[in-house]
Amino acid sequence: MSNKYIVPMGILVAAILISVGGFLIFNPHTTTTPSEPDNECYIEETQNFIPDVKIQQGELKRNADLQLKIGNRYRYEYNIAYPLNLTSALVGGSNGTSGKTQNTVMKMSGSVDIVVDRKERYNKSDVYVLKYTSTMKFENMEELMMADKNGKAMTQQEMQQMNMFKEGINTSGETWINNDGKTVKTITKMFGMEMTIEGEKAEGGGTMGGVSPSMMIQPWMLALNENFEWTKNTTMDMSGFKSTSSETMDMSGFKSTSSERYKVVGVEEIDTKNGKKKCYKVEQESASSMDMSGKSGGTTNTKISARSILWIDYNNRILVKTEEWMENLKIGSVELVDEKI
Repeated sequence: MSNKYIVPMGILVAAILISVGGFLIFNPHTTTTPSEPDNECYIEETQNFIPDVKIQQGELKRNADLQLKIGNRYRYEYNIAYPLNLTSALVGGSNGTSGKTQNTVMKMSGSVDIVVDRKERYNKSDVYVLKYTSTMKFENMEELMMADKNGKAMTQQEMQQMNMFKEGINTSGETWINNDGKTVKTITKMFGMEMTIEGEKAEGGGTMGGVSPSMMIQPWMLALNENFEWTKNTTMDMSGFKSTSSETMDMSGFKSTSSERYKVVGVEEIDTKNGKKKCYKVEQESASSMDMSGKSGGTTNTKISARSILWIDYNNRILVKTEEWMENLKIGSVELVDEKI
């Protein structure tokens, strides 16, 4: 089955929300071919699953320039431990996810290497093109698969899929960033597919799914001061999502709105693997409302809260470290572990 991957449905929804967006394809129950799609779910090589993203945000008064030079290199590492019961609550019970899987924590770790590769012209302006390569590993994929199987033996194909996720998912691509720190274009390569996103979708989608240059540099980072406070509202609509299974993988009814508040709560010097760094300490609070009422059996207006502490380099205005919580449970961290500038 070329460019089509199968893993447990419950893990898919989690991954869509917190890791790789629409690229991961889930459902372990059969190993049939695309001509026999009755119990199988996969995503075709299409952009139909790219969410429609709309952003409203407060005014930003930039007080720093983008500190990028061609040849600069950065490496980030991250760890995520995410209880799947949080995800199943969002999408309406245990649809496609066994009770054992719901009680499992999905553990992921990964790294991303970023290099400032070149400059290009985009919409009559110069932009920086940042190339990146990343690897994400599911640390406990075997546990997740076995929980979903409810004691049944895994097929040979499921074993192969499990080993693939354990060894790591490799992603590469480019992120185009203008002088305001805004992502204007992304090119993502994964599973033999290539996806290009531009405009508001690139800005909104660039921070969904793992660590990328879009997370390293954002426009608000160039406007920080000790009294900084700013809000951003994002809506996402997956009405264009296409799947081979209208029941197990129909995300066409999924809509979400989120409100994020950023506030500088101090300036401090922190220890990093690159030595001490003076940073702005920024508190981010978000409230998301997710509506699955357009999907049969889905929930209406499920709300979830999240919080992050971000440390932003005082001079270079890039992400140094972040710690993240969801519903008061710490779920992960990201850290800059190497840079050559």
